[in-house]
Amino acid sequence: MSKELIGFKISEIWFPIIILLFVFTLPYYFFEMSLILITVIQIDASSIEETIKKFTDNQVLMKFIVGLVLSYLVLTIIRNNNKERIFNISNIYYDMNYFYFLIAAKLLGYTKVNLVNVPIYLHFLICFKGHFQEVIFADTEEIDKTVAVKLINESYGSDTINIIIKDTYDITEDMLPKTIRDLPILIVDNYINTQNQRLYNKNLEKQLKIQIDKYSDKYPVANIFATTNTKTSKSLIDYCFKTAGRNGFKKVYVYKQERDRTFKEKVLVYKKKY
Repeated sequence: MSKELIGFKISEIWFPIIILLFVFTLPYYFFEMSLILITVIQIDASSIEETIKKFTDNQVLMKFIVGLVLSYLVLTIIRNNNKERIFNISNIYYDMNYFYFLIAAKLLGYTKVNLVNVPIYLHFLICFKGHFQEVIFADTEEIDKTVAVKLINESYGSDTINIIIKDTYDITEDMLPKTIRDLPILIVDNYINTQNQRLYNKNLEKQLKIQIDKYSDKYPVANIFATTNTKTSKSLIDYCFKTAGRNGFKKVYVYKQERDRTFKEKVLVYKKKY
């Protein structure tokens, strides 16, 4: 993990959480200061103290309640500040657990996320989970070219199909894990049109949707291997994979691409609810 990514986690995720923990524990050590701080932030803290005393004289419980109130007020400020901010705007590679994106959206109040410099398996998780109201991608040049499609290793005994989506970069079969190379492999090739350029070809999503509709009943589980740019990823996920459970695959895994371009580790990005 790069120093830049560690710094990002600390500044954007852990630092606000530490602040929340600090203000929650503040009343246990500086009770009067906490009341003053509540007053400065928003409301008259004396009324809170009087209300609490009507129900309990327990000092520990009183400090606990004041800590909750103070934490809530500070969290409201943090969330309001992040509401129009975009999560992920630095020029670093954001290969991190989806947990951090979940914390950013649900706790810290980010409503927008940028897919640039984010691994493709996270593109799928971000779009499938729907925790952000707005998903931002890089604008790319549009082309209108024919996409090559072929199926190899067709099998009637497998419940899983490998789907190779060649887009910005090429993917060869020897990049796949050896243990699954004998499975049926659907190859949707837009690399013949892009050749390492980040281009958006609407025919790619049209052809992929046709193939998914054709094979998802026969093979309910899909392994995805993709080299899509951010705009293409968002388009494919919304148009081809997000079917609200009406049809499509019952399980979708996306394989992470390593630095040597091989695919080794898979991540479950979707499981149909029965």
